[in-house]
Amino acid sequence: MPFTGITGAALSARGADVRGSGGPGGGGSVAEAWRKVPACRWFGLPAGVFEGSSEGRAKVLGEVRAGTPDKDGYLRLKYLGRWFSVAVIVALAFHGPPEVRHLDGNRQNNKPGNLAWGSRRDNERDKRENRRKENIGHRPVPPRTS
Repeated sequence: MPFTGITGAALSARGADVRGSGGPGGGGSVAEAWRKVPACRWFGLPAGVFEGSSEGRAKVLGEVRAGTPDKDGYLRLKYLGRWFSVAVIVALAFHGPPEVRHLDGNRQNNKPGNLAWGSRRDNERDKRENRRKENIGHRPVPPRTS
């Protein structure tokens, strides 16, 4: 299920304490939320190992890991001799894996201009819009049986 709430940055901009330690304005704080990362073959992520937080942190087998910056500044975690991106872990936890979208609704039109990466939510919205376009106009009248 995609994350649809207010992001931590938006809450911070409004003066809320997103770490849950009693922020300014009388203590109305938001606790850090953790979500499990589904298995994803694209990124080589096994199921049940990683969790991502609403604060952009990651857990490996229930242990919070700080991560190590790579040469480009991205945080990465090492697990069983392999490096995994913290950004990928958090994005998969809160948004799910990417899906291919057929922009015109035709599943057999695989031309590059008709394809785009999107989320499950984008794909479901496309389906509804394409169904709505198909239903515009006259509905077919069933044939008479008598």
